[in-house]
Amino acid sequence: MKFAALILNLLICSAVLRADPASTQPIHLPTDTVLHNQKDQPVRPLELASGHRAVVLIFISTDCPISNSYAPAIADLCRGFTPKGIDFYTVYEDSPLTPAAATAHHDAYGFPCDALLDPQQQIAHVSGATVTSEAIVAGAGGTLLYRGRIDDQYVAVGKKRFAATTHELKDALSQIAADQTVNVSSMPAVGCSIP
Repeated sequence: MKFAALILNLLICSAVLRADPASTQPIHLPTDTVLHNQKDQPVRPLELASGHRAVVLIFISTDCPISNSYAPAIADLCRGFTPKGIDFYTVYEDSPLTPAAATAHHDAYGFPCDALLDPQQQIAHVSGATVTSEAIVAGAGGTLLYRGRIDDQYVAVGKKRFAATTHELKDALSQIAADQTVNVSSMPAVGCSIP
């Protein structure tokens, strides 16, 4: 029965592959965007704190098996890069989702970073993110530095490698932490569609 439920969830999910935009102009996300965290407090996630290098927003959903499976990797990235001046948020794209339900899911999966609720998918729309488990990384002034997958563990919906062979998000964050230019700014992501 659990296997059937997993297959049903995977069938509901869709893989979205995107190529790099043809334009070389940087994308600037609105730093004045306000979302609410799991405590129902307003947060401006794209407004960097003084001395911070970047902010990472990883789109998740309570019922997406792909984004749920990435919880340990997200926790590792958060613990590893927060001390290097990179802020992290998980962004719930479920609509509607109460702060209490977000908190329960957030705690159950052990995310060490704060959670944000984005029921109107504001950040996803302006950044071009289309699936849960996709990540965006923004620098000063809301400049989009990276958008895409966490790693290549999922080849397609329902098709998963035993272990990831590339780690694009971690590579981008390592470059940002070392004050280097991000080599790969976009990588197709596989996950459950953001409505």
